[in-house]
Amino acid sequence: MNEYKCILSISVANKLIKQGFKVEKIEKGRKHRDRVVFVFRNTKELSEALKQL
Repeated sequence: MNEYKCILSISVANKLIKQGFKVEKIEKGRKHRDRVVFVFRNTKELSEALKQL
């Protein structure tokens, strides 16, 4: 499993933050420089939360 999970959607990132997940960093997209990427630590809890969204 990768150490980090990149989220491209602001609404998904906001839902994860409201559930208590911490954004590790925010960066510009590598492929699409006009996009913002929200980087979260990839855990089993994060994977489960993403399945529920």
